[in-house]
Amino acid sequence: MRITVFLSSNPVPDRYQQAAQRLGHLIGEAGHTVIWGGTDLGLMKILVDAAEEAGGKSEGISVGFLQRYTRPGSAMVIAQNLADRKEQLLAGTDAVVVVAGGTGTLDEATDAIELRRHGMTSAPLIFLSTDGFYRPLQELLDRMHEEDFLNVPLEDVATFVDTPEEVMAALRATPARVPAEELTAVQPERS
Repeated sequence: MRITVFLSSNPVPDRYQQAAQRLGHLIGEAGHTVIWGGTDLGLMKILVDAAEEAGGKSEGISVGFLQRYTRPGSAMVIAQNLADRKEQLLAGTDAVVVVAGGTGTLDEATDAIELRRHGMTSAPLIFLSTDGFYRPLQELLDRMHEEDFLNVPLEDVATFVDTPEEVMAALRATPARVPAEELTAVQPERS
């Protein structure tokens, strides 16, 4: 399985580092490939180190202005810009996992939400909400649905879990990905 993981490249508190390390280990142990932002720093480095050490593979997709931070020796693509990078990170993935991160991670996650919401991908979208990190986002998305800003129930778009083990269980529980060309037409958003 090819799993795109969005997460921070910054040094962050230990609880997030431990969750990223555990998730990377579980992904690698299962023989999956991590598709990631290519930076060899912060949670990105921790997760990919753990995945590779456990037998998994990685494919990085970076962008020119971050190329100096890419992981030496890794399979790496350099995208034209951030929009191209996001598109490549989401293309052909079997699943998307969002780990703690900043505005870049949030930007990537909202693109994945929109693709799911409009039926443009069937790849599951799973948020690892370590220490409740994504609880405010989950509450906001629930409110958006309740007040008719989000035309599909949140559970049809994303899954929020607390532990790396729950991420893996959610991945195992989802059906195989359907190619975008096989998905039904997009339903218009209610006004």
